[in-house]
Amino acid sequence: MKLQDSFDLNINITLTIDPKSKTIIRSWTDDSIRYSPEELIELEIKNQSTKDSWLELNKSKVDTITKNQIVNNLTNQIDLDRNHYLITWTYGSKHMGKDETKVLNDIKNIRHRIIKLFHQNFKGRDRRKPNDEFPNQYYFLEKHKDGQYHIHLLMESIDPDLLASSLDKDSFSYRYNWIRSKILNRSHSKKMIITKKMIDRYPDYVNHKLADRTYDTISIYDDWMISRFICEYMTHFQNDQRWGLSNLSNSPENIHSKVIESKFEMRGKIGYLNKDQYFILNSEDYLGHLVPQYSDYQL
Repeated sequence: MKLQDSFDLNINITLTIDPKSKTIIRSWTDDSIRYSPEELIELEIKNQSTKDSWLELNKSKVDTITKNQIVNNLTNQIDLDRNHYLITWTYGSKHMGKDETKVLNDIKNIRHRIIKLFHQNFKGRDRRKPNDEFPNQYYFLEKHKDGQYHIHLLMESIDPDLLASSLDKDSFSYRYNWIRSKILNRSHSKKMIITKKMIDRYPDYVNHKLADRTYDTISIYDDWMISRFICEYMTHFQNDQRWGLSNLSNSPENIHSKVIESKFEMRGKIGYLNKDQYFILNSEDYLGHLVPQYSDYQL
């Protein structure tokens, strides 16, 4: 029986058996010779279709390994036994907050102004703090469908001794009492601590210890009061009181503050701040919610 001396693998490689040495010789075939022009076009279309299908599949794929790593990393770094303020700032106009570079600069300014509130002579920038005891600040971005960002701050609670020493200083005391008065002078519904919007989104808040309470019924040392003060301080911008940032919304309904008081809630918020949309492979928003350059977390 005569053996076949050439095997066509239907690709651009051909294996040929040398009749003398009986060894296999591999040779390459130019596709332009192997196929007709029509077949080459058909092959190119098929290859491109396969490539497009692969890219589309991976474009919508959530990188769960990286997400889990980051969530676990943040959970291990954040002190779960300590109260934290969760503050959200939005922009005052739909035309603002769409340039990521400018938004990041706003975060840098927010961080610096919070530290300067309690340490007036502090000169540091970026991620520096006046000391290791100063509350850690963790910033996250959230991007709307229209391209506008809003800013989340997860911040360790202010120590009562730090607040007391700050209130002894005229500049801080003036600012704290001014913002607090602005909050307390609103109508009853607008100075509720646990708002209707919070209850609508998280029904368990109806049983919170501060449900049906207003800010004028709690101490100036209460974490809920301090959280709201920091939230509104950063939006307070007037001719003679340029304390906050002018481009942030100063509407009480468009800025939010609360206190996270349990490990269970904190774990949930860490998950919330790390939505799947920021872990989709090959997307422009991949890991775009993280702000390590102005935060006290390490990635």
